[in-house]
Amino acid sequence: MRYALVVNPAARSGKSKGALPKIKAFFERRKEKLTIYKTQKKGDAIEMAKKASKTHGVVIAGGGDGTINEVINGIAGTKAALGIVPMGTTNVLAMELDIPDKPVEACKLIVSKKPVKIDIGQVNGRYFLSWAGIGLDSHMIRDTENIPIIKKILGKISYPLIGLKTLLTYSPTKMSVNADGKRYTGHFILVGNIKYYGGKFRVYPKAEVNDGLLDVCIFKKKSLIHTFKYTLAMGIGQHVNYDDVDYIQAKNIRIDTYDKILIHTDAELASETPAKISIKPLFLKVITK
Repeated sequence: MRYALVVNPAARSGKSKGALPKIKAFFERRKEKLTIYKTQKKGDAIEMAKKASKTHGVVIAGGGDGTINEVINGIAGTKAALGIVPMGTTNVLAMELDIPDKPVEACKLIVSKKPVKIDIGQVNGRYFLSWAGIGLDSHMIRDTENIPIIKKILGKISYPLIGLKTLLTYSPTKMSVNADGKRYTGHFILVGNIKYYGGKFRVYPKAEVNDGLLDVCIFKKKSLIHTFKYTLAMGIGQHVNYDDVDYIQAKNIRIDTYDKILIHTDAELASETPAKISIKPLFLKVITK
């Protein structure tokens, strides 16, 4: 088996600097072929993964959820399987798939397990493994990217701090949702393929990576007090019990808005509304426990 590692050596978490020598040493000890691709800018991982998928059986994403998102957009639809070595700030997908957070332990998993097929989501042509967001959280991501020094210094803490600023300044827009032919309206929408979101928050309690369905949270109200209520409720998993939150499962979703709204996939800004979202069942091979 030939392995390729796509890694961001300048990742804000700083984990790749210490992990890379350990990963190389691990594959050398096992006499396994490992090709390393080092990204330099956003988008590199997609092209590198696409190239690697032509000659390697496993393409490893060495990074956080954003790096994984780029790698899957390079290998989706190919014969290559996805391996994951968590090096990001939060590593939510790795936690969902029960992948060790220590680089060498993650590599042991990659070389010892056979890949399994899982579902993958798609928004306006962009694939995602974990989640997509339309509205508030996409604007939080944009605001965080606009001041990267804060994320570099504060790490995980930067998200709630910048999120609070966005909460106070963001003006929600009404969205029209068509989910498998049923119509809904809301002002903030989250679409998930896994249970967890943004850390250890079980935002999608019914989600499974192999059920052929996307889990959708539609938050109906737009006032600041309701937004605070939703945010706090998601933290303790109570949002699904609210009358002003629709929690549904669907295969095909269309979201329309009067004004353009940002969309993210796996915490990477991807496009704007209108959004055409679908699930591709058992479309990606991934190595997990």
